[in-house]
Amino acid sequence: MSSGSRSATRIAMQSITRNSRSSLRPPPPTPRRQKSISAIASGWSASWRSLQNGSQLQTNSITEIQIGSIALGGVIGTGLFLGSATALRHAGPGGAVVGYAICGSIVFCMNKSLAHIVSCFPRSGGPVGLAHLYVDPALAFALGWMAWYNWTIVYPAEIAAASLLMNTFLQKSFTENGELITTVSEALAKKVNYGWTGAFIFLTVVANLPGTRWFGRIEASFSIMKITTITVIILICIILATIDRGDGLGRLLFTYWENPGAFPPYRSSGRLGQFFAIWSVLLQACFSFFGTEVAVMAAAEVRNPQVSIPRAAHHVWIRIVLFYVFGVFSVGLVVPHTHRFLSPDTGGDTTQVLTSPFVIAFSVDGTIYQAAWAAASLFALAAFSAAFSDVFISSRLLFFLSKCGHAPDWCSKVIEMPRNLGTVPIFGILLTGAFGCIAFMAVDKAEEVFNWLSTMTSTAALCSWIGMLVTYIKWMNELDIVEELAKSDSDVVVGAALYRDFVSTFKTRIPQKRFRAKLRAYYALIMCICILMFNGWAVFTIPDLWVMATTPDSKPPREVSDIKQPIPRFITSYLPIPVFLLLIFGYKLINRTQATTTECMVQNMTAEWTALNREEEEQRLASEQLAEDVRRRPSRSFFRQAFTVIFCWNPNA
Repeated sequence: MSSGSRSATRIAMQSITRNSRSSLRPPPPTPRRQKSISAIASGWSASWRSLQNGSQLQTNSITEIQIGSIALGGVIGTGLFLGSATALRHAGPGGAVVGYAICGSIVFCMNKSLAHIVSCFPRSGGPVGLAHLYVDPALAFALGWMAWYNWTIVYPAEIAAASLLMNTFLQKSFTENGELITTVSEALAKKVNYGWTGAFIFLTVVANLPGTRWFGRIEASFSIMKITTITVIILICIILATIDRGDGLGRLLFTYWENPGAFPPYRSSGRLGQFFAIWSVLLQACFSFFGTEVAVMAAAEVRNPQVSIPRAAHHVWIRIVLFYVFGVFSVGLVVPHTHRFLSPDTGGDTTQVLTSPFVIAFSVDGTIYQAAWAAASLFALAAFSAAFSDVFISSRLLFFLSKCGHAPDWCSKVIEMPRNLGTVPIFGILLTGAFGCIAFMAVDKAEEVFNWLSTMTSTAALCSWIGMLVTYIKWMNELDIVEELAKSDSDVVVGAALYRDFVSTFKTRIPQKRFRAKLRAYYALIMCICILMFNGWAVFTIPDLWVMATTPDSKPPREVSDIKQPIPRFITSYLPIPVFLLLIFGYKLINRTQATTTECMVQNMTAEWTALNREEEEQRLASEQLAEDVRRRPSRSFFRQAFTVIFCWNPNA
């Protein structure tokens, strides 16, 4: 290179350095309760160790086996068992499979990205703390509250669905049209529904009080139960599709894919209608997939999160392919999308167990009624399990928000449970239980309330997913900048020595192959934005229904099949978007926050990884001491060991 080109390069680098010096300065202190980023970075690990410290983190935490089971079967609830009826009715068996597969790829990429950054910083306060430290406190504020709203409002929706499912046992029989004939009066049925709702709220709150260890045990058991249930259902559907059931149709196989068809149009005709049908599945599938990030949300209370969290996130593809995509595929083999029980106008509420395609699949010789009663208990238990996890995640999100200074201090108060059960964020659990009382509103109009809540929460959850993906992409891009600055000359770039020390010290912790990881995150981000912007597209296909009233005596717009009232549908589909933006820009306007600079990110990562190295060293020494104690312990005979195991008593103690 000539001297002229070298001087030109040097001048360009100096100009870049002068322009970047202002961006590398730490942000000024902000007013009110906003905590400085450096204070959070330096004291975050200490605050988490005060919640679960030392031996408590090992004895009162979720094990690697439990987090793996939760990642596979956790929070599988009404979205799959009951919501899949809407997907099958609108898009047919082929369109439902394609829609669930597309949404599954988005969820897998999002989970991999979120697990990647959380496993690197497991004590940073989850997605809320990561956005606060590495992007902007305003994004953390908006992301945290939207995620909290999602999990807090989904909780009463699951409770309402579980209560309505339990009312199936009050029904004596069904008519040929799918209408219910009950042996009790409507007033008594409503009282029973109130009782089930109150009982489920009480049980979900009380079950979360013993702490993280018992949450891991209970939710892992529920997950195994749901995995077994859906696996058995899939096998039965495959068997029913491949054998001759003696009804004159022979083997079904792909009969229903040919007639009435695998890709029916929806809200239009031709190819456009088929595209609309597949697109209509995406938002409903997102509601079914919400909860796959439970394992990531609980990273701070998981043993060995650097290994167990990425492993659990990697195994999410099994859940996506086997339980969702293959489940919808198998049930589409034995249930046509034109089946009369799939319609919400047949058999009452859409949340009724009779409309589930997994129940309709067993309708051999009129046995759907017996199958409905058998499936009601399993589906209700799945909804209860999802509500149980909702309380856990909602309370932890409120704890994260309070630690960041985005919620009142009392939201992060914890209490020590007796019998060495650990500490729990008691106020977050109780507040979530209080919001669960919204489920009592669903006793009279369960269908309307459930649809409104699911639509609002789906949009809010997509907003929080977008915030998490933005956090991950920003962090990965900043790592690229740090490595480039570390390679530069100290005379050209101010602070190059700091970046070189950081890269050399934490070389093993800095993730490699970042291009592929960023490509995966960008795909999930773009798809989430597209689904978010067009999730209420169906209301735009209704002609002449945007006039709410012409005179004071005008009647409201008529209801449309599958859409009901178009104006409330439009509001619930798009209202969380301006609220999310208002939270971001309103917080920045009030608190005058700035985006986290590269220098601050390096300081934060240095503080986090230094504390993590110290913690891992302490755990390594404790493990070596335990192994040494076991080695020096005198061996016992076979009979003494058997006596100890059988009678749970050590004769040498």
